[in-house]
Amino acid sequence: MTETAELQQMFREFAVTTAPRAPLYARLSAAIADDPEVAGLLAAAPPSQGIPVLLFAAVHDLVLRGHAPDLAAHYPNLTDTPAADDPWPAFRDLCHREGPTIRGLLATRHTQTNEIGRCALFLPAFGLVAAQTGHPITQVDVGTSAGLTLLWHRYGYEYEPGGAVGGPSPVVLPCSVRGAVPLPTAMPRHAPGIGLDLQPIDVTDADAVRWLEACCWPDQADRFHRLEAAVELARAAPPEIRQGDAVATVSAAVREAAAHGHPVVTTSWALSYLPEDGQRAFVAELDRVATEVDLSWVSVESPAQTPGLPIPSTAATEHLSVLALTTWRGGERRVHRLGTAHPHGYWLHWEAATGR
Repeated sequence: MTETAELQQMFREFAVTTAPRAPLYARLSAAIADDPEVAGLLAAAPPSQGIPVLLFAAVHDLVLRGHAPDLAAHYPNLTDTPAADDPWPAFRDLCHREGPTIRGLLATRHTQTNEIGRCALFLPAFGLVAAQTGHPITQVDVGTSAGLTLLWHRYGYEYEPGGAVGGPSPVVLPCSVRGAVPLPTAMPRHAPGIGLDLQPIDVTDADAVRWLEACCWPDQADRFHRLEAAVELARAAPPEIRQGDAVATVSAAVREAAAHGHPVVTTSWALSYLPEDGQRAFVAELDRVATEVDLSWVSVESPAQTPGLPIPSTAATEHLSVLALTTWRGGERRVHRLGTAHPHGYWLHWEAATGR
């Protein structure tokens, strides 16, 4: 099978898997699968990034720039009444017209998300840690992107059942819960956090923010609009973000955070980008710094994609997002599986027998 044929098959499969939650991308992906010229654009991407969502992000970026108003009319995040006719002719025309620009984006960009909905998963775990330690939470967010999850204390939350926590805020995160989730009655005490990322996004850089928005699927308009609102919050008071490798820089960040409260490392679908030995090295680094300071680690990761992490799993192939709390007290590591969750934080199924 030729490279182009392989790319076409990738889009054909993507059309099937995305149909329930992203009908626009599913419809376009099915058409791309039958168009070798458009599918072949993806060959410009590095092998690790040669996935359909990167091509869609590149096109979305051009749409957000205003390069294709006829295609924008089909995007649910950009209009309240999306056009009902076939979006493929406008999509194909843009790809033909802007081919060199699209190839340039594919060659130099990578998919990047900053899903603030995961803060609704962090919050119960933060409440547990704050109650246990009696100290302010000082977050060290690994794979922080634009640092929007560092603003967790500036968002409002609506748990069903459970009610509201935090706010008022222009960003309100809904989360359906099952089980005895120990929701805090008030926002846990906190100190300013630190974000780490190989390629951090500056919220004051309009081009960088537009790419972050372009990586958000247009069918998921609520995610797109709350991302916009979170960026505005961040611009008013930008979070502290450092460029750095997860393994090489996390210990220094933990030591710095410990001077202001109890350091809580957070990872959410970030460590799956590391190879298994990199995942093990990350945990080993936390083990090392925990001989100096007490710390906690709140993770939202898929066990199937993170075999190097000590996440308790029902099966080695478990693909669900697992919320876990790992604590180091006096250098001793203990791992607690808290539950499973939607990768974007829309639901949380609490499994822990108690809140502790």
